[in-house]
Amino acid sequence: MPSPPDNAKLLDGWLALTGSPDLFTDPVRLPMFTGSMAPRIPIGCELVIAPADRRPWGRGDVVVFLRDELLIAHRVLLILGRGPGSWLLEKGDRNVGAGWIRRREVRGLVVDRIVTDTERRSLPLHQRGALRESVIYSLRAVARRVLGRDD
Repeated sequence: MPSPPDNAKLLDGWLALTGSPDLFTDPVRLPMFTGSMAPRIPIGCELVIAPADRRPWGRGDVVVFLRDELLIAHRVLLILGRGPGSWLLEKGDRNVGAGWIRRREVRGLVVDRIVTDTERRSLPLHQRGALRESVIYSLRAVARRVLGRDD
């Protein structure tokens, strides 16, 4: 069983992602605390986050951004426009709703995850169909609400 995360490394990672972009030059590892991206990114796994401006990324990728002083990792569903002012439709794979952010708000790109609990089901991070599965999950959840079913 892996050892618990080193608090100094966690703090360094958080500071790199929330501070000046110039300070974030190497990938950092931070834990996933919610199930919003399950099963591809299960609770408790470590995310490997690279600077977003150092590699190409786009629709279907998982990005990290700051919302209400919390770091959020969600999948990009749609990009409107070009450049840092473009709009991104983001959504957690297991969330029903989606939200809009500006491209310039993206702090990092999830390039890998390390699953620490082998009992947990995990799917490849960027497997073909991940984007479609995320949207289908939301459509099914909305349909269940409309039909009054909580299966």
